[in-house]
Formats: sequence, structure tokens, C-alpha cells
Amino acid sequence: MGMSNLIGSPRKLLLVWKLKEKREEYNREVNELRKRLADRENTSCEEHWNQMSEILEEAAKKCCGQTRGDRSRDNEAWWLNPEVQEKLKEKKTAYKNLKQGTGNLDDYKKLKKSQESTCNCKGRCLERLVRQSGYQRR
Repeated sequence: MGMSNLIGSPRKLLLVWKLKEKREEYNREVNELRKRLADRENTSCEEHWNQMSEILEEAAKKCCGQTRGDRSRDNEAWWLNPEVQEKLKEKKTAYKNLKQGTGNLDDYKKLKKSQESTCNCKGRCLERLVRQSGYQRR
């Protein structure tokens, strides 16, 4: 069992959705790798299955690549009030438009600045929760 299968460790995923675009390259790679398998005639069914599985996975890695294996960021949205959530949506939309070439950099910067100031809301929210719980520092 490899390190990527351990609980809590990031897994690298194959970019299999790229197989449609890279079908010929993938088939070529599989056929090349299968030539190694053809030399081994006296293998059990399970060994043959495992070898074919490894060949298909290796060919997909070579042709399509894989993710970096980083953990996805845990977006803590529990503390966001509706106002902050709306500003975040506006900022994300402005960023997407900017990346597509349909947005305005100044608009994005303004939204980013206003979103930063409203995100100070998290500290205030945590303070309120601490006060409500009755917790006191010693």
C-alpha cells in the first residue's frame, strides 16, 4: 500500500476527463505497455488483472497527468453572515470575469478591498460566541 492510500494523506487523482481529447495517445501508450505483458504467458488470472490495471493507470498518468495531491481548502463558511457571503460571490464573479477578459481590474480591486474589510467579521463573530458561552479567561 502506497503513501497516498493512508488515511488523512492527500491523494493524487488521475485527470481521466482528458482521455476524450487524448484517446490516440492513450491507446498507443497502452499498446506499448501491453507488449511487456505479452512476454509473460504463465501468469494467473489475478496477476494478469493486476498487471493490466497498472498498465491502464500508468498510461493514463503519462497521457493525462494527475492532480498535485494537495488537500482541498476547508472553506469555513459557518461564521459568514449573508452580507459577507454576497460580497464573496460578487468578488468571485468579478475575478472570473477578469480571467475571461470581460471584467474590469478596478472593479475587482474595489470588491476585494470591501470584502477584506467585511471579513474582519469573523473575529467579531468568534468574540460574540465566546461571550455567549460564558467563557472567561483566567
